[in-house]
Formats: sequence, structure tokens, C-alpha cells
Amino acid sequence: MKQMKEIVGVLKKGKIMKMIKRLSAILLVAMFALGVSACNNITKQDIGAAGGAAGGALIGHAVTGGSTAGTVIGGATGALVGSQVGKQLDKND
Repeated sequence: MKQMKEIVGVLKKGKIMKMIKRLSAILLVAMFALGVSACNNITKQDIGAAGGAAGGALIGHAVTGGSTAGTVIGGATGALVGSQVGKQLDKND
């Protein structure tokens, strides 16, 4: 009975939902990175966008305490920055 009360307490505090959100964000970034890496004609701009999205999402997630909005905004910002850096590297080649 005591264990059941503990489980109910954990569910009420939202710890499970927080953990599910974090795991979902990490899996989404990983799937995106794997999808991009499967391309044959990949450029430095593509690699920069994927790496930036992954890094930005992780930073956004960490900075905002795991909020979905922070993760998405961080990922989008990272993708834009990484894409521009990769584009410049492609021009230099």
C-alpha cells in the first residue's frame, strides 16, 4: 500500500511526464541526425544544420529546464547558425 501511494505521488508531481518529454526531445534530434547522415550528396551546410540543430536543442533543453518550447527554439536556432557556418565552409572549399 505504501508503494502505491509513492507511485501516485510521483505521477502527481509530473516527474514521469517531464522524463517522457526529455526522452522525446532527445529521440527526435537523434532521428533527424540519422536521417540527414543517410544522404549521399551531403554538404558541409547540411552537416552544420544537423549538428547545430542537435546542439541547439540540447542547450535549449538544458537552459530552460526541459521545456518543449526551449528545446524546439534551441534546435531551430542551432540549425540556422550551423547551416550558415557550413555554407561559409562550402564556399571556402
